[in-house]
Amino acid sequence: MLKSRMGSKELLVLFLFTIIIFFPTYIGGMSLALGQKVLYVFYPAILACLFLFFKNRSIYLPKIAIIIFSAFCFYVFSILSKFDFINVQILLGHFRYLAYFFIFLFTYNIAINLGIGLKELYLPILYLGVLTMVFVLLQLLIPDLILKLGITNREAIGRLGFRIGGPLVWSYSYGFVLLPIIFLIFSKMFKGAANKWHWLFFIVLLLTILAGQSKAAYLAYIINFIFFCYLGFRYGKSKTMLSIVILLFLFIAMLVTYVIANLDDFGNIERFVSSVTSNGEDASTQTRLNQLSYISLTLENNPFLGYPAEYVVIENGYGYYLYNYGLFGLFYYLLLLIYFFCKSLSTIKIVHNLDASEEGRSVSLAYFSIVLGAVIFSLANSPLDGHKVAYFFWTLSGLYFGALRVDLSEFKNFED
Repeated sequence: MLKSRMGSKELLVLFLFTIIIFFPTYIGGMSLALGQKVLYVFYPAILACLFLFFKNRSIYLPKIAIIIFSAFCFYVFSILSKFDFINVQILLGHFRYLAYFFIFLFTYNIAINLGIGLKELYLPILYLGVLTMVFVLLQLLIPDLILKLGITNREAIGRLGFRIGGPLVWSYSYGFVLLPIIFLIFSKMFKGAANKWHWLFFIVLLLTILAGQSKAAYLAYIINFIFFCYLGFRYGKSKTMLSIVILLFLFIAMLVTYVIANLDDFGNIERFVSSVTSNGEDASTQTRLNQLSYISLTLENNPFLGYPAEYVVIENGYGYYLYNYGLFGLFYYLLLLIYFFCKSLSTIKIVHNLDASEEGRSVSLAYFSIVLGAVIFSLANSPLDGHKVAYFFWTLSGLYFGALRVDLSEFKNFED
């Protein structure tokens, strides 16, 4: 599957991905809060150090970076509504987009300065999938040893059966990061360029998503597959795509049959099915509904800028932004999602209409999948600013748009 050797550019990209995904958040007994803060500072510092080694230190400031910085300016401005109860935790939360701005800007310029094109992103994305699968396999075989590494504090099999989260801990974070990997392979499949190893890897990855038992992941992948059916018929081989659709439908039917027959191994799904059949909500959904009830504090006190007087973990991106940053904050978050969705969709057309490599075209499709996934996963968490997944998203975004500029630099009318 991975016959090509990676060059220095590709190794650097994989190195950046690996730092984020396999960062030992819990090493030495660190708490999640402390581990997050360490990564929050450590990773941008690594990028800054890399940038200092470049001979050409010219800074390119794309429009996307300006939009991210404007988001930071707004969220800092919203602090005005929290002076009565502000603390360090609230203050740091409002500076997240400054970190995302620098991450995007550094990775964007790293791609340009090193001449990293879309083709150079192809193998690192695939190799990240391989490394993640190796980690999950070891997590299943030697869970105690993996726990000692401090990368995760959870086992792959718990009291509710399989809850695979790999190095991302949570199954929905795991599903989010695997999106560009799975759909990179899927794009090769409907283009007729996949070999038996691609097919096998694709199936194994999907099985781990199933074993994660994340309803948000299931929904995100279903919607992505619907979009990719259209993209497959447009940019792939129609006959191949038709065959894949039929096989995928049969595969999903088999998986559903297996899950129904073995519900005891899928405790989270079993609770959800039981709650639906009894006209109620399962524990996971009920927890999120209880979290969303705190939004009334914002709506009653400061609906426009937010009023998070009580610290609450809200596992819904839209509810999180509404509670913490008000209607204006939620509006800005929606604008970001819409902007990236439209931008990533338009770049697919640009890349496929120009003389781009087959690998580069697949990367453009893979990036679209994670943007679309962000819209769906926001129902279960905040993928654009969650632990690890946020830094992965903004790093991939910076590298992607920087690589796009490298590949299309000869076209004067290209704007990023």
